[in-house]
Amino acid sequence: YRLKYDNKREYAAFFAEETVKRHRREILSWGCDCMIPVPLFKKKKIKRGFNQAEVIAAKLSGRLQIPYSAKILCRVKDTEPMKQLDHARRKKNLEKAFKISKNIVKLNKVLLVDDIFTTGSTIDECSTVLLAAGAEEIYFICLSIGVGC
Repeated sequence: YRLKYDNKREYAAFFAEETVKRHRREILSWGCDCMIPVPLFKKKKIKRGFNQAEVIAAKLSGRLQIPYSAKILCRVKDTEPMKQLDHARRKKNLEKAFKISKNIVKLNKVLLVDDIFTTGSTIDECSTVLLAAGAEEIYFICLSIGVGC
């Protein structure tokens, strides 16, 4: 909560370190080409001043030596805040919310990074877009699991 809403970006280093301590072998065994943070809509990123998933991905990338890019996947729809929606409304809210940027190199295995996994709607929608663009396998890491799973 503090990372996301209180601008405590320094917490990302701790979260990355703990994730790597506990899951390094498994993450590296996936053989991902690239780590992609779940993007924020441009206005929301400007208002917040940062994308928490991007900050986490940058720290994980440095610790795991997996390249990351915040330019491959973009959010093109200004969605409602997910914390107030049930599963069905989350899914509807995210329809056509993401797209792949133009001129990307084909990625075989992608590691998505987000802060919270609640119903899986965000990961599902991002994965759908990446798979349609030619990715073969999608893996994901989230810092926490929210109520609603």
